[in-house]
Amino acid sequence: MTENLRIVMDNSSCINDNILIKNNLAYVIKIMKEVYHFDVLKNITASRNENSVELIYNLYNTEDEEELKLLYNAIGKAESIEQLYPAAKEFEEKIGEKFSILFA
Repeated sequence: MTENLRIVMDNSSCINDNILIKNNLAYVIKIMKEVYHFDVLKNITASRNENSVELIYNLYNTEDEEELKLLYNAIGKAESIEQLYPAAKEFEEKIGEKFSILFA
């Protein structure tokens, strides 16, 4: 468990109770799902920044009734999380079309 937390912390930082993922997006989200039980993807939204698109992943833990917001700045591409949360496909398609982000 502590190894997983170290991996999350090495690849992210905390800003205003949100986690900003710096790299390894899909891997960090996988740990949040499998180890910390954030079993529901509520949505993925996006907003354009100066040089990137901020992707906002809203996860939910049904066991503890907790929400978690993960932020990721994408420049042209981002890792898909459809394998982890099948519902991500529709969100990724819409964001990809609107913001020209390639999810792979």
